[in-house]
Amino acid sequence: MFVLFVKMKPKPEHQKEFLRLLTEEIATALKHEPGIVRFDILQAPDDPGTCYAYEVYQDKAAFEHHRQQPYFKEFTSKTKGWYEATPAIGGFPSYTTVYPPDSSFTHQAR
Repeated sequence: MFVLFVKMKPKPEHQKEFLRLLTEEIATALKHEPGIVRFDILQAPDDPGTCYAYEVYQDKAAFEHHRQQPYFKEFTSKTKGWYEATPAIGGFPSYTTVYPPDSSFTHQAR
């Protein structure tokens, strides 16, 4: 598995629209990309302006495929300049799964 954990903090004036566009992009990706195993968006109760993406791909090739899709490129283009800071991406080159084993992963409901 290729796993990323991304911290994103959109500017307050863009938060609502950012989350709307992000959830649309993820829903589209889950429909069209079998290489995505899981894609969750999380918010901390004490800091709702910061969100985290937990992304699980079958492999790095599936992640690279995702980055080339037109809906991903459209999302990144529309939200450019909306962040208080550059999104912090954990996982490069990737986290490896310790538990559960990769064979136990099932795809997220689409």
